[in-house]
Amino acid sequence: MINGKPLILVVDDELDARLFLFSLLESDGFLVATSSSADEALKYVARNHPDLVLSDVRMPDVEGLELLSEIKRLSPRTRVVLLSAYADWPMYSEAVEKGGDDLLLKPSKNEEILRTVHRVLEEARV
Repeated sequence: MINGKPLILVVDDELDARLFLFSLLESDGFLVATSSSADEALKYVARNHPDLVLSDVRMPDVEGLELLSEIKRLSPRTRVVLLSAYADWPMYSEAVEKGGDDLLLKPSKNEEILRTVHRVLEEARV
């Protein structure tokens, strides 16, 4: 959290998805950073310990579930929400088992994304 605003890192290899999520979250009052790769994201997490990472599951350099494990290792308090067009119950279960907070299907409505982000951040404060 910086100046009372939660810091969110958006990780997606697709530029359009990163820009969309950046705009949506920033317009809702969050501080937002973006990353196009898992390697870049992990370096950012290690330096900045964001409050939340919102990450695509399928990326060229690493699967989101592997990224989730590494994020939790580097920054255990960072919350993680995964996004996937190919999600199913086993993937959701594995994400939660590895410390993920939620898994959203792509495409998700703006309201659903924001509701999930607010809920996860609120749960972190309790």
